Amino acid sequence: MPTTKELISDIIDLEVDKEFCDESEDKEIENRLVIARQELTQKVDNLDWFITDLARRKGAVSGEIDALKSEVARLTRKKKAVDKVKTFVSDTLLPMVVKTMGNNGLFETETARYKLYEIYGPVEVDMENCHKDFVKTEILVKPDKALARKAAIEADKTGVHIDGLSIEKKEKVRRT
Repeated sequence: MPTTKELISDIIDLEVDKEFCDESEDKEIENRLVIARQELTQKVDNLDWFITDLARRKGAVSGEIDALKSEVARLTRKKKAVDKVKTFVSDTLLPMVVKTMGNNGLFETETARYKLYEIYGPVEVDMENCHKDFVKTEILVKPDKALARKAAIEADKTGVHIDGLSIEKKEKVRRT
């Protein structure tokens, strides 16, 4: 089966041959030209069907992508909701249970043992009042929270106040 390019070339050659042929050859060239045009038409029809099929497949894939994006968004929202519940249980509910029902910060069940302990939360940095040691310089000026947190914890332990820094202790429960 000749390619589309070969068929077009044959049609052009036959058209040129038809211009310079005798009447006896004219009928034969005309028949070959009709056959070549039919083959080219068939090729274009097949190509058109192929392009249409590709467009249909692309549409199906696009629809599948949209459906999967929606599912990913739904699952992401669900994950965030689960994380919020988990945070509430571990940060609020369990400490309350251990304080209320526990003995000296210790609460035991048949499956686990819960101990109340304190940790430091995130440090708050007042950029206007804090010392320059607690400020990182980048393209944008922002506080060096890691350094400020470390200094705020040390200051709290020793009872010293650092201007521009404040930190709170949070109660957490460890399950062992």
